[in-house]
Amino acid sequence: MEALRRIQAATFLGPRFDRYRAAYRDALRAAATVDDPELREAALELLAIDKDEVARDLLVKGLEGRDKQLVPPGKAVQLLAHDDHGVALPFARRIVEGDYDAESKAEALRVLASDPGSDDLFASILSDASQPDELRSVSAAGLRYLNPQKFATQAQEIVVDANQPAEVRVTCLGALAHMQGAGTITDDANFIDAVTKLEGAGAPAPLRAAARRFLQQRGT
Repeated sequence: MEALRRIQAATFLGPRFDRYRAAYRDALRAAATVDDPELREAALELLAIDKDEVARDLLVKGLEGRDKQLVPPGKAVQLLAHDDHGVALPFARRIVEGDYDAESKAEALRVLASDPGSDDLFASILSDASQPDELRSVSAAGLRYLNPQKFATQAQEIVVDANQPAEVRVTCLGALAHMQGAGTITDDANFIDAVTKLEGAGAPAPLRAAARRFLQQRGT
């Protein structure tokens, strides 16, 4: 790993490193399949950022079950997204909808945040109280990016619902505070009144703080 860090730093020397680039790429490709998981992941990440076809093939084969998975599924789709979102998106959707751990699903959702066709998926997860809080929070961020109006409507309902987890309410309120062009939702008098009440005693401390920041941001 120390050798990798030193050589990677040397790649920024520009033309002075050019004579070594092909050998360095070959060394990274070899390191991508070694037993050491830390070195394996680091090598694959550098190759993926460089859009290396060998790394892409290794990651795709692992996700398809045609070869050993060199990194966890969530990390694999994240690395594929460095190279080609068109390749990564179907795998990301399969992970979100399949029997995978929450960490892998969260990574897959972050990849899907670049897919305009995934807003309904994000909305579905955000509204599903049975989903882990982490996945709902990631979905809130994705939906806000893909469909701000849909997010604003759904987030408002979550924020004022005392039965919703505090973490998800805080995430939604924080995202609403920084939205532009959503005044028809977030400047609604009834919603502002509900957030003002959250700032008072009774609500969890993180939610009170989020309410305070929201009101300050809106100049209320």
